Amino acid sequence: MSETSQVRHAEAEALSIDEFKEIFNHLLVKYLDHYIGELRDPIMDLIEAGGKRLRPYLIYLCSSDRGFNISEDTLLTGLVPELIHTASLVHDDIIDNAKIRRGRPTIHSKWNTRVAVLSGDLIFCLVLKIIGKIKTKIPSLIEEVVATIEDMIEGQAIEDKLRHSGLMPELAVLKNINELKTGSLFSLSFYLGTALRIDKKDLLNKSKEAGRLFGLIFQIYDDVIDIFGKKEIIKKDHLNDIKEGSITIPYVIACHKNKGFYDLLQNYKDTPDPDLLHNIQETILKDSRDIIISETGQSVLKFKSIVKKINVYPYNTLTNLIENLYEKIKNTLS
Repeated sequence: MSETSQVRHAEAEALSIDEFKEIFNHLLVKYLDHYIGELRDPIMDLIEAGGKRLRPYLIYLCSSDRGFNISEDTLLTGLVPELIHTASLVHDDIIDNAKIRRGRPTIHSKWNTRVAVLSGDLIFCLVLKIIGKIKTKIPSLIEEVVATIEDMIEGQAIEDKLRHSGLMPELAVLKNINELKTGSLFSLSFYLGTALRIDKKDLLNKSKEAGRLFGLIFQIYDDVIDIFGKKEIIKKDHLNDIKEGSITIPYVIACHKNKGFYDLLQNYKDTPDPDLLHNIQETILKDSRDIIISETGQSVLKFKSIVKKINVYPYNTLTNLIENLYEKIKNTLS
């Protein structure tokens, strides 16, 4: 990977996410090309389907100095959360019995469940190999990675228990699940990126808090898009969360304000049809919209305040990402 240390050096501004993705995807495919074992085809099929690559991009932004160099360690470190995320998707798809991921058949539906489980396990092994190649000393690297994976597993376990309980969770419980499943991996990304640049415990802790907030806002965006997003963007049917048995924050808010809403969701799960979908969407707009926009707006302000404190040089690039997510949430709910 010697060429990765000589990639584009932008003097004036940070790379856009699309520019970064081109560089990162090249490294990702090249790294996985070294694996020629039995599980190569299913793993490469998922990797080549694409992805936002948002977590490694956040590492790049948090690690950037005024030169915006992309070092080999920045790219290697970016592989860590991206592959953890990828492995978790493989396992989540099995749990949810999801048929489509990134516009393609999921590994367990295209091959079988055994292949999918082993593919996810192998990707976690690749993460350990990558950690051993990172030259920059990152404080508590192994501990932070392990703690993140533990959080993600715990969040999934709590969610799975709720699915089978038949009960509507309290909002605080659902927020905790989101922190564990989504916020923790974004928190790790902010931590790793900041740790490539500085070694100050208080600032590293603040970076984790910024990442957690970013993850929670991203999850709200994902939840809203699942309900209202255009099909060409989400590449799946609306209310896929309900079909998979997941209750998200927009639903919980509406359920606690509207006693009949839970039954409406169950009816749609049993018999999805356009009229029920329309009723659910209208109820969300009436009962959940204002709360979602207000709470998300507060999280955005808090996020921006923390990012200033950790001295991220491409501050505007980073905060524009969160502001764009917030605008998309508001526009989708308008």
